[in-house]
Amino acid sequence: MNLRNLRYLRFNSSTARDILQHFYTPGKSYPVWFGPLRGMSLHYDRSVNFHAVLGLWDPETFELLMRVFVAGGLLPRDAVIADVGSNIGYYALWFARRAADAGRIYAFEPNPDVLVTLRGNLERNGIENVEVVESACGDHAGTVEFFLAPHHHCSSLHADWAGEGSRSVTADMTTLDEFFAPGSRRPAPRFIKIDIEGGGTFALPGCRRIFSEDRPFVLIESHTPLEDQAISDVLCTFNYHGYRLGDRAWVTKPEAVFPDAEGVRGTLLLIPSEHRARVNGLLGQI
Repeated sequence: MNLRNLRYLRFNSSTARDILQHFYTPGKSYPVWFGPLRGMSLHYDRSVNFHAVLGLWDPETFELLMRVFVAGGLLPRDAVIADVGSNIGYYALWFARRAADAGRIYAFEPNPDVLVTLRGNLERNGIENVEVVESACGDHAGTVEFFLAPHHHCSSLHADWAGEGSRSVTADMTTLDEFFAPGSRRPAPRFIKIDIEGGGTFALPGCRRIFSEDRPFVLIESHTPLEDQAISDVLCTFNYHGYRLGDRAWVTKPEAVFPDAEGVRGTLLLIPSEHRARVNGLLGQI
């Protein structure tokens, strides 16, 4: 794991942050020098992780997505993608490049504190195939209490995850089943990315029709035992397989959650059973 951390530059450094403060002025935009967003531009302020502004955020995940889903042909350039928990738009920008033909990305973000940054990052990079949806994703349509954490990366539908010092706002909420309903004139998503600080407990039950009928691929980061269980329910109910990115292994006990080493935990790919053999072959090439 240490070699992987070194290869993918997974480290936290107060020294690096101190150095960046001499070159990056909060409120301005800067070119991304490295990684999958190289050549793009991102807004900088002190709430933005220095890995992100340099282009070094989640490089291992992007490498996997590129080799398995893009190069492997599982994510065509006309794909529809749901980016649930878009935050400042890091993944939305990457997906926008991949779906540059007739594809469409729907960036769901309920946090008013980061919506301006998200929209600005899309605008300054000339992105026209991303639609920002100012809404949380949950198990019903309507409104919901959303908790804004002191640091926006911890804001959540769960008050305990947002933590001490959080404040609540009323946010719109939709379900992915409703948003992509046949009558919506929006094609079903081919790929769903979910990183919502424990909120998968709300969002996943709102995808039951999509999982049953449309069978998208899913990239999800799990933060809590309850979110692990929500993912486990998807695997067991809808005939999906889970692949853990942390230890690069398939979930062999889909009914089990953390701390079971063979169960659901961490960041996972959720793969419809009919695609498992192909994905497994592509993973073997990495």
